[in-house]
Amino acid sequence: MKSLISVRNLSKSFGQRKVLDDISFDLPIKGLICLFGDSGCGKTTLLNILAFLDEEYEGRYFYDKKDVRKLAVENKDNIRLKEMGYVFQDGKAKKRDR
Repeated sequence: MKSLISVRNLSKSFGQRKVLDDISFDLPIKGLICLFGDSGCGKTTLLNILAFLDEEYEGRYFYDKKDVRKLAVENKDNIRLKEMGYVFQDGKAKKRDR
């Protein structure tokens, strides 16, 4: 299986609360992926990381075999625009500081 997204040892905390704890997975180039879980378990946090909207995490994230931390902001914006679909849960797009 060819992977579009590879995540290794991903962790994310908010203060003392760890919402993502050393997770690793691969997502295929094509397919449907569903996330299920209780409120507050980290679903939105994970999606924000995968969509390059949250860059404060521990671990490694590769998109199309490229280390996301090394991608320029413009490259991330273009990938999000052309290759990702993202619907915000509150219906409003978030503005990012550049």
